[in-house]
Amino acid sequence: MNDEHSTKIDVGADIVPEKFKALQFNEAELHLHVESKDNNMHWIECAVEVQSPMSLAPDKRVPIGRTLIGIFRDGVKREKRVKVFTGSDAMPNTYKIKLTFYIYDEDGAIEDRREILKEVECKNVDLNAKVL
Repeated sequence: MNDEHSTKIDVGADIVPEKFKALQFNEAELHLHVESKDNNMHWIECAVEVQSPMSLAPDKRVPIGRTLIGIFRDGVKREKRVKVFTGSDAMPNTYKIKLTFYIYDEDGAIEDRREILKEVECKNVDLNAKVL
């Protein structure tokens, strides 16, 4: 828990798989984690921004989206999954994902805002690798 935040809510994210294959269609899941350690009720949403060539849709470029994570009280843990895609135009590089968690209080006002930056590495596939 970071003391600079007024709410006792932990947020985090992972991407599975952690790496993409260059010049191929890729599909991954972004796991958004939220845990409340606060007695007050909160409504939490997350804005997701992906860097091109990533997209939030498999068949077109959708670089920005927003998802509801849920309503939280003390002790509630929740994980929300968001799909992330690339087309066959993904070149070897490191791409960024920006996550902005919005934490609303009982009255619907934004009480806190948290940002997380994730990086996804896109690598060439070794065509000479042995298949086990």
